[in-house]
Amino acid sequence: MRYLIRVDSNSIKKNEDAGQTSHIVPGMPVKDSSGSLRKSVNLVHSITPVPNYSFKYLETLVECEECHAQFSYKKLGSDSIGDGDNKQHLDNICPICGIAYCCSITFEKFNDKTERIPK
Repeated sequence: MRYLIRVDSNSIKKNEDAGQTSHIVPGMPVKDSSGSLRKSVNLVHSITPVPNYSFKYLETLVECEECHAQFSYKKLGSDSIGDGDNKQHLDNICPICGIAYCCSITFEKFNDKTERIPK
């Protein structure tokens, strides 16, 4: 079966660091010299600029074509078998029966939601 995993319109938010290649992300709480806990921060550098918007996908149930089990698309697995030139990548592995490519999923592109972007 084929499934379209849709963008959750309610999760769309503008990124403050949009376009930057370095930004600060919260780290783990650490003790300072006085023994007090404080949040650490990490400066992250990337080659790809931070996108203008962040979003999540809606929870979607899919069904395995082999065993007919239903589960969240997030539970689909992936794996690699072999090595070197014989390495194969397998996607959409059923978490119940283990068959690869148990269903076909496509993720909605964020650009398809541009009419719903918050101002």
